[in-house]
Amino acid sequence: MNNMMHKFKQHIYDDVGRIYEFDNGSRYYSVTTALGATGDKSFLDAWKKRLGKQRAEAELKYAGDIGTQMHESLEYYLIYKEEPENYPNSVVKNLSKQIIPYLDRNVSDVFATEKVLYSNNLKLAGTADGIVHYRLKSGIFPVILDFKTSKKLKQIKWMHDYFLQLAIYAIMMEELYGQPINSGVLLFAYKQVRNINKEFIVNLTKYKQIAIKRIEMFHKMIDISVK
Repeated sequence: MNNMMHKFKQHIYDDVGRIYEFDNGSRYYSVTTALGATGDKSFLDAWKKRLGKQRAEAELKYAGDIGTQMHESLEYYLIYKEEPENYPNSVVKNLSKQIIPYLDRNVSDVFATEKVLYSNNLKLAGTADGIVHYRLKSGIFPVILDFKTSKKLKQIKWMHDYFLQLAIYAIMMEELYGQPINSGVLLFAYKQVRNINKEFIVNLTKYKQIAIKRIEMFHKMIDISVK
């Protein structure tokens, strides 16, 4: 366990992306920045080209705002075991209500919500939606929990970087707290498709090594860009 835990201070940004700054002066790029910089952006680029820059940026901002509000509502639910008295709007309410039944059925204990994690070894930081005890087929285990919104059903092949994100958070939890976590759970809320599976349980063991290689690639890219 890390006995000298760093306290998160603020987010700052540079040309590469978002940075977590801590009270000891450490600055680590975010997990999403690292994965975004090293991932396949061809689909996103094609989508932006098809919609046009202005409309694409507006849609991304709207989706980001809705996602943030849904996360806040679900965080409230995990902490207080009840829905917020007032949702920001009907969209957020409908999205949140898709995920709440999974929390009721499967979450037994909540270790943390919106937990800032970091790794001195990986030199990255990020925020996990939830660290909880979750009911899996073989029993109740600690998992990294993540909430996502989507317009339509995502294929597994499109979730690869989501799995890597969960794996990195699991690596950070073990480094900081000595808590091995081998499973991740993605819970999806859909804007268009409703009556489909919203829960994806992931064995993170194989993704941890893949994630480390992606992180190494990211740091190499940064070193090259600095030079």
